[in-house]
Amino acid sequence: MSRRTSAELQAALAQLWHEFKNLNSARARDSIIEHYRYLITKTRQRIIPTVPVKILAEDLDQEGLIALVKAVDHFDPKRKVKFESYAISM
Repeated sequence: MSRRTSAELQAALAQLWHEFKNLNSARARDSIIEHYRYLITKTRQRIIPTVPVKILAEDLDQEGLIALVKAVDHFDPKRKVKFESYAISM
């Protein structure tokens, strides 16, 4: 997504969620996943001190991507919960 105001970004995300959940748009799903990809790094940085040394950061990123995809697939935007809060708690 290009640079937008917060209101424009929220409207664009709401439209993507609508297209994905109601119209089963793979393009919208991919866009949502890309938009929230930063959560993988943010979460990895938070948990890295608790992870055994032998686990590579790349492995954590891969697991994070899998978890992000699952969160996007199971999220219900009608419940009025922030996606970030939902995804990080999974």
